[in-house]
Amino acid sequence: MIAVNPDCTNCGFLLDADCDFCPSCGAVKGKPNQAPPPVRDPHGWMNDTPAPAPPPRVSAPLQVTPTQVQPISYAVVPVASKVQDNGLATTVRTMGIVAISFMAVALIPCLGWLNYLNLTLSFITLVLSIVALASAKSDASRSSALVGLLLVIVAGFVGVFRLILGGGCV
Repeated sequence: MIAVNPDCTNCGFLLDADCDFCPSCGAVKGKPNQAPPPVRDPHGWMNDTPAPAPPPRVSAPLQVTPTQVQPISYAVVPVASKVQDNGLATTVRTMGIVAISFMAVALIPCLGWLNYLNLTLSFITLVLSIVALASAKSDASRSSALVGLLLVIVAGFVGVFRLILGGGCV
């Protein structure tokens, strides 16, 4: 004999043969707790008419009462203007980075001739870095010019040493 799984008498959920309670609604098997919910048309929302819009609320005009304005005097402190540098320190730092880059490439065998270009660039940057250090107005520009100066000095000394080793600078 084949056992057919009965449906829950409360909600219609398909029950297993060995369960005593409905896992969906919790009703005891065979005893309905309440009447089954009414069957709804799944497309019933299409037939619903929209609710009428509520009438607009009319409010009383806003009563503005004059308030007493009390002037408050205070001292205006001018904002300290930011010191504008002319950008020479940034240029010197950039030229120092370029000189170090040329120095690194000139260390490659057969590219020692780049040291002549590097020494020319280093000399020009050395003069500009001294001018930038003398005319710097802020610590940031002073340190930027100093970094450029140090990079150019290193690039110049290494370039001269490399030329001496190669026999190109006596």
